[in-house]
Amino acid sequence: MESDANRPIRQRDWAKVLLAFAGEVLVVCSRCGGRARNMRRPDLPAAQHWNQHLDEPRRLVCAECGATHDWVHPAGESMPRSFARGGGVTDLHFDRPLWLQTRCTGHVLWALNIEHVDQLAADIGASPRSDRPSSHMFTVLPTWMKHAANRTDILIALGRLRLLADRSSPADRSDAAY
Repeated sequence: MESDANRPIRQRDWAKVLLAFAGEVLVVCSRCGGRARNMRRPDLPAAQHWNQHLDEPRRLVCAECGATHDWVHPAGESMPRSFARGGGVTDLHFDRPLWLQTRCTGHVLWALNIEHVDQLAADIGASPRSDRPSSHMFTVLPTWMKHAANRTDILIALGRLRLLADRSSPADRSDAAY
């Protein structure tokens, strides 16, 4: 009988899309360059569905310098649907560079928060990689992230992002977070 330790890890389809991780996004503070949090405003009722994170009023808070900025969806304007804008990877509300960015195999690997890092690590590290449902986040990852040859490098880079998530000083900022 095969032990659980020897069985391959098969990642299940949690049907999460990228915006499901946008409840709290770690970004670079516009004032000090340290780690700030883009989050739903705490004075408002909680969102009922994950996709409401896109349009709900947001607050940017920096623990390093105390900067606070509020954002409200401009009436009549559509929200950008991509985090890759303006020559870099930024949040959708304040247009600030994501805090969790690092260089990896000639690309920039990024995540919105530690939950996103953990999901990416689970997807990239999963084996076997077959029979994935089309709605799974893995299917929409860039091709370079799906190549088995890059798996080890990506998992190491995700480890760097995991460490970076616990840091907040401007000196800790990744050079990939322009």
